[in-house]
Amino acid sequence: MKSREERFGFVDLWNVRIYNTTPHPIKVVNKDLKVILEIPRATDPLRMIEDNVFCGIIGEYPLFRKGFIAPDLPIQEENVFYIVSLPVAQLFQRRDFLVPHDLVRDPEGNVIGCKGFAYID
Repeated sequence: MKSREERFGFVDLWNVRIYNTTPHPIKVVNKDLKVILEIPRATDPLRMIEDNVFCGIIGEYPLFRKGFIAPDLPIQEENVFYIVSLPVAQLFQRRDFLVPHDLVRDPEGNVIGCKGFAYID
């Protein structure tokens, strides 16, 4: 099994370590849109797994209950945070699971960075 450092990008800031569990590099920008922090992407991202259960038929169409599971969640540790996808943050609502906040987009609408982080509570 790979270590966190082998799976995820990370950065150490003061006495805090932030892991990026997403397949995208995370760029934090200042008010002038200059990149002030970049966290490398994960080489083995944290992925949700669909859990589909057949529930019945509506007319002639199958009906499923769709759920999601994450089989390999990291343990919570003091001064350690994880940048995760919004679905992971919403499902588990852990204060160490961060999502990019205040996204910055280019003229074509592509995300080029964020101005900070948030957790879902």
